[in-house]
Amino acid sequence: MFTGYNDKKDNDIVVELGGVLTDVCSECSVLVTDQIKRTEKLLCAVAKGVPVVSPSWLQESKKSGSFLDPWQFVINDTDREKQWEFSLVKTLQSAKKQPLLKGLKIHVTPKVKPPPELFQQVIQAGGGEYLKSLPKNSEEGLLVISCPENKASHAKLKKAGIPIMDKEFILTGLLQFKLDYTLVL
Repeated sequence: MFTGYNDKKDNDIVVELGGVLTDVCSECSVLVTDQIKRTEKLLCAVAKGVPVVSPSWLQESKKSGSFLDPWQFVINDTDREKQWEFSLVKTLQSAKKQPLLKGLKIHVTPKVKPPPELFQQVIQAGGGEYLKSLPKNSEEGLLVISCPENKASHAKLKKAGIPIMDKEFILTGLLQFKLDYTLVL
C-alpha cells in the first residue's frame, strides 16, 4: 500500500515482483511512503505494526528480483520523529507485539478533525472497538475523543463519568506507543 505519494513505476515494481496493491488498511503488509505524514493509511500501519518503508525498498527489491526484508528499509524521517517525539522503528516493533488500543471502546464526536470515519479505521487497526453512538454510561476502557466544537455533549458525558479526550490521545499516542490520559478536554 502507498500513502503520501503515487509513482506508477513503483506500482509496477510491486506487480512485477508478485505483490498485490491494496488501499484497504486491514490487507496491508507493507506501507510505502516518502515521508511520515499522519495519514489514515500511515496511522493504521503504525497501529498494526506493519513496516513503513521508503521507496528505496522497492528499487532495491527490483534489483534483487524479489522482495527484500521490509524491516531493513523502515523510513527514516528524523524531523517528524523529533516533532512527535517518537521512534518509528520502536513503535512498529511494540505495536507488532501488542495492539495499543486493545481493550478500549472509543467514540469520536462528529466535529473532530480528521473526521470520525478516519478514526474508525485507525482505532480498529490499533485493536480498539469503535463506537458509532455516543455512550450514555461509563464502563471500564470507555472513552470519547472530542473537540471544543462538540462542547454541547460534554456535560452529559462528564456527568456519566466518561473520559473526554483530545484527538492527540490517539494520533500522537499511536506514534509514541503511549496513551497520555492527561489529554483531557
